[in-house]
Amino acid sequence: MKSGGNVLVAGAAKTGDVVRHLAAEVGVDVDKKGSQVLDNVSYDAKLGAVVSYGASPLLHVLHSAAGPETPVRFQGIGHSIDASNHLAVKILEGNPTSFSAKPGEATGEKPESIGPDTLLASGLQGHNNARFVFCGSLPLFSDAFHNEDFALQMAKWAFAENGIIRFANVTHSRVDGSPPELLLKQKEKPDLPKSLFPDPEITRNSLVYRIKDMLYYEVTINTWDGDAQAWAPFHAEDVQLEFVMLDPYIRTTLTSDGEAHKPPSGRPPNDHVSGDGKFSTSFMAPDKYGIFKFKLLYRRPGLSTLHVEKVRPPVDEIWEEGERRSSRALLVVSVRPFKHNEYERYITSAYPYYTAAFVLMAAVTVFSFLFLFTEDKTVLSKTHRD
Repeated sequence: MKSGGNVLVAGAAKTGDVVRHLAAEVGVDVDKKGSQVLDNVSYDAKLGAVVSYGASPLLHVLHSAAGPETPVRFQGIGHSIDASNHLAVKILEGNPTSFSAKPGEATGEKPESIGPDTLLASGLQGHNNARFVFCGSLPLFSDAFHNEDFALQMAKWAFAENGIIRFANVTHSRVDGSPPELLLKQKEKPDLPKSLFPDPEITRNSLVYRIKDMLYYEVTINTWDGDAQAWAPFHAEDVQLEFVMLDPYIRTTLTSDGEAHKPPSGRPPNDHVSGDGKFSTSFMAPDKYGIFKFKLLYRRPGLSTLHVEKVRPPVDEIWEEGERRSSRALLVVSVRPFKHNEYERYITSAYPYYTAAFVLMAAVTVFSFLFLFTEDKTVLSKTHRD
């Protein structure tokens, strides 16, 4: 799993120590030896199996087998996962009447686990999108148990055939389509030794926006269709973009160009999605200058993690005037303040300073006039008497 591989483990009522230790490495706590999942209400006496209606409702995990409409026959051991484990996906839970105990023995005051707390199959997805699935019933995969659709979809999720998304065609610009400025233009150097023409210690293709610019961001997100063996448009309404300088200054929801329709039975959830999978948004650059980053982190149970943050173009790629950025856009940009000639002629917040300046000029003018063209009559009359 550390190398990105996927693992599917099936146990039984007599699960050995090796499987228990393997499951414990990823946070799966298998029930005590000899215990088994029992249910006195929902039970198939012919197979000696519990009939569970607790399949996960997540369509991108189980597709057509998702939801309580799918009966799953289970004969084996249960397990549990820490509720705070955000990497876990509950694929199959016990019924409200299910419990885990040793068959033929008194359960005492309380069984080992009861109801939905009794997990029959669950998966975990690492930060590197590697997947581990533990199912406590090996017979669940047999033909006699008639769980073909559920077993197939669970195996597809385990081996990255379901719930996989990717991104492409990341672009950003101003809303009017104009690209950001380049901090330093690429210039042809004369035929001189490099020591006589040193490069500055900054990136030559640093992209620069101005504070309060209206910015536009767009990304294409696709999902893998295991049945068609092709990428299909992805649709969601909770994909968010952050404009980050240490902390997010802007957090906004991306708008999808498509719309999800209810798929027919047996088809994946994104089979009936209109559009091209494009997500976009526009926002005003914050009134704070510095180095910012466009960051998209989409993490949902059962879906592979989508992290759009480090996308860089070739060193010699230059943004042509009037073109939007290519799919390998620099996602780290500079936001600069207004230049001295970009401010408004008169700024409202500076009116008190304007007033003080004009009052001072008026006071100096009045003082100068009085000082130059008036005289002290008391002093003059006293001089004449003397």
